[in-house]
Amino acid sequence: MVNYQKSHVLTEIRDELGKIDGINEKIQEFSDLGVAYTIFNKEIPIAVCGAAVLWEGVADVWFLTTHHIDKCKFHFYREVIMGMEHIKELFNLHRIQCSVEFDNERSMKWLETMGFKREGLMIEYGPDRKDHYRYALKCHS
Repeated sequence: MVNYQKSHVLTEIRDELGKIDGINEKIQEFSDLGVAYTIFNKEIPIAVCGAAVLWEGVADVWFLTTHHIDKCKFHFYREVIMGMEHIKELFNLHRIQCSVEFDNERSMKWLETMGFKREGLMIEYGPDRKDHYRYALKCHS
């Protein structure tokens, strides 16, 4: 079973994500703007995710997953849907958005399955200057 645990100090999967320069600082920065969670499958951390409120009614969501996600993707999907409902209510959101690297087909398919719509290409958006797509989900009131 996948469980959310509120996490302000997201160190549980540092070994998996430590290869990304400045990742711990960026996660802390985002969690200070909203909420951040570590998702576990039994005792194994499989992802960190969260929502950073940009302004009233709008949040940017983010997900960083480990290779362990493949063993429990359906449970993870269900938990993320429940978590999205929670943040919609918590922050009274009318829009949730995120970006994804232009060549990350798996993440784009996953976002589209969740109801996100692709809005456009953001050229040289990432810290590595990779292009990203902006996705958004309109929250129904």
